[in-house]
Amino acid sequence: MGFNQFSGFARMTGCPLCKLKSVKNVRFSTRQWIILDCNKCKIPMIVWRGHDKELPIDTMKQADAICNMLFGDNWKWRNTEKSIPEHWHEHVLEE
Repeated sequence: MGFNQFSGFARMTGCPLCKLKSVKNVRFSTRQWIILDCNKCKIPMIVWRGHDKELPIDTMKQADAICNMLFGDNWKWRNTEKSIPEHWHEHVLEE
């Protein structure tokens, strides 16, 4: 399955995530979100499938709820330099 296949979001030319033909190590997936292991550091990351660098608070609350469901109360965002700026994403550190 490709990154934005079946998501309803448009693909962006030149976007490295949209160009992915297959996605590995998927932990969770919906039409709006995907949680997968980062190819570089192997830490889980939550990714918004749309092409937005910032998300509204209600959408951020969805991300929190998904991470709470998957990781319980023992996680936090790791804010790092973004190598893929086209999609909002954060690494999820389990504490």
